[in-house]
Amino acid sequence: MFPLLQHLKSRASSARSGRPRNLQQLLENIRCPSDVERIVWAKSFRQYLAQSEREEVRDMFDFVVAATLLQVEAEKRAQGDVTTTREYIQEMYTDHFSPDALRPIALSNQELQKELSQALRKSLGGGGDMATEEELQDLLDEAKFDHNVWKGGVARAYSKYLSTNPSLSALSAVLLSII
Repeated sequence: MFPLLQHLKSRASSARSGRPRNLQQLLENIRCPSDVERIVWAKSFRQYLAQSEREEVRDMFDFVVAATLLQVEAEKRAQGDVTTTREYIQEMYTDHFSPDALRPIALSNQELQKELSQALRKSLGGGGDMATEEELQDLLDEAKFDHNVWKGGVARAYSKYLSTNPSLSALSAVLLSII
């Protein structure tokens, strides 16, 4: 086999293993806040959202990442690790779900929006009984997969992003067809 063909074939197989094919796969790779900047596909997707003037979807992506990180923290806590859960809750409430949120997210389910806002506020000690961790995680999962956020927002944008950034295997197929 020609050296160029071997090189393209090896690069294509390594690119396939590294490129998340959907948003869920991308999120599975994010285990701490710095991963958003460290993981090439996450960083590139976030830049794509900023450049395509899709700030509301970028805000949704940030929320989905924060909800994912909160779930990771809960898993770590179950194993006895120290967590920064309160910081994630504070960030989600202040940025997305407080009455004067900096970057509000509109869920398609307004009742869920209200319940989540109350649960986040309660978890921060803002009146009434504190929301249980399970209750809060259930509400966050429901909000994360809300139609406006997931299917109509971030997942759609990620699919569009992938279509504008062909994988290395697609590029090598084009090159191989020319040779």
